[in-house]
Amino acid sequence: MNTDVKNNVILAIGSNTEQNVSFSKAERHLKALFPGIVFSTQMWTNPIGMQSDMFLNELAFIRTMHGQMQIIRALKQLERKCGSVKAERSKNIIRIDIDVIQFNDIRLKEEDWEREYVKTLIKQNPFV
Repeated sequence: MNTDVKNNVILAIGSNTEQNVSFSKAERHLKALFPGIVFSTQMWTNPIGMQSDMFLNELAFIRTMHGQMQIIRALKQLERKCGSVKAERSKNIIRIDIDVIQFNDIRLKEEDWEREYVKTLIKQNPFV
């Protein structure tokens, strides 16, 4: 792998339970994993497709040498470190959800790109 190549990655982060605590933990872990990570402002939204408390959302912008699958695996481990478990998710308790929504020029999670918070916060991308 060419070590001069940096991948541009955008993450969507959301929580509907103990939002401030969850975000604080997640951001601390993300900063350790991805030095230079930049977070957007945070935005409250109503839940989509579930009954729950409001969601706190933000985007994170990363430049990294890591590959897409390596990042996704690390994020799933990070979610577990922050207390996110399947048993709670099945009850619509989302302590933290972190998804890769863009890797370089490839948009993932196309449904997320339709959400107002993504449309609003993407304007804060420092790497464009």
